[in-house]
Amino acid sequence: ASDFDGTLLKSDGNISDETLSTIKRFTDAGGIFSISTGRTLQSILPIARRLGLQGIVSCFNGSVVAEIESGKVLFEKNFSLEESVNICQCLEELGLHINAYEIDEFYSNKRNDLLEIYEKICGVKAVVVEDKLSDYIAKNKLKIVKFLTLIDERERNQILLRIKEKLGNK
Repeated sequence: ASDFDGTLLKSDGNISDETLSTIKRFTDAGGIFSISTGRTLQSILPIARRLGLQGIVSCFNGSVVAEIESGKVLFEKNFSLEESVNICQCLEELGLHINAYEIDEFYSNKRNDLLEIYEKICGVKAVVVEDKLSDYIAKNKLKIVKFLTLIDERERNQILLRIKEKLGNK
């Protein structure tokens, strides 16, 4: 198993020939190769296929496992609808930029420069929701597998503390 961004994938957007050949030798010998990433399934599958990788991918920070070749989902774990709404409401109360992910789609509460950079890196476009994202999740009964907030790293520790105050150890 290998992490993807910054590990397999070099800063130039490629995997070295040496790494690709090592993975191929391993899988040809019967090994099962796995990518482990926080990326979405729809972001990682095309890249893994373009690179000729075979095996499985764990994405959304472990919430979804799928076959690279077929895209068949082997495992998924999502938040309950109540958990999704509560988490989203907490993030909304803090005024944060929020991305909420289902397996095949992701939703955002704001279109801004950060989102556009993120979309470019991942190669996937967000559905930007006009209303409150928490209401949209509840109304459409979305099966959320991951939340992501786009924040300035200098604010990260303070925001994490405020989230913990609101959500406790959840």
